[in-house]
Amino acid sequence: MPEQWLSITETARLAGLPELTARRYANDFDDYLPNRNFGRCKKYPPDAVQVLLRIENLYREGYDTNQISDALSRELYTVILTEDGRILSTAEALAVMSRVVAEHSRVLQKLAGIMEKMAAAIQEIAANQESIMNKEKTPAGCRENWLAKKPEEINTSKWLHKLVESIKHTWGKGRTRYK
Repeated sequence: MPEQWLSITETARLAGLPELTARRYANDFDDYLPNRNFGRCKKYPPDAVQVLLRIENLYREGYDTNQISDALSRELYTVILTEDGRILSTAEALAVMSRVVAEHSRVLQKLAGIMEKMAAAIQEIAANQESIMNKEKTPAGCRENWLAKKPEEINTSKWLHKLVESIKHTWGKGRTRYK
């Protein structure tokens, strides 16, 4: 048998309250009244009648809206409805929230890993750009930093020959002005 949902008019009638009062209670204490939209119409389960009666009794006892909200939060807990209109028990709601938090945590860990990889890639790109800029400033064959070497480490004639060849290759594309 399908679950029965009531309009606010039917809920108010069952609770013995004026419809406008029931509507005000439904608006003010929406978190404590399970409801579901059917098209443009909001409907309530039969349990909502008891919640409306409890709200009415608390007003009669002199409670204000904030005090009633506090009392309902202690007595009823916040209502959680699933997409299919099922009302979750507190244990079910806590289990769902626990799964959502765990999934959220896994996603955040994956994002942190991705962000670390992106940071490393950005650093590598910056280093490559700097390397490219430095290579464009030096002749192709002189990529080694000959000037940083100590004089005794350099075979001068071999070094000069490589330097001349690299200059010829870089600036003259293999041809020189002087032969």
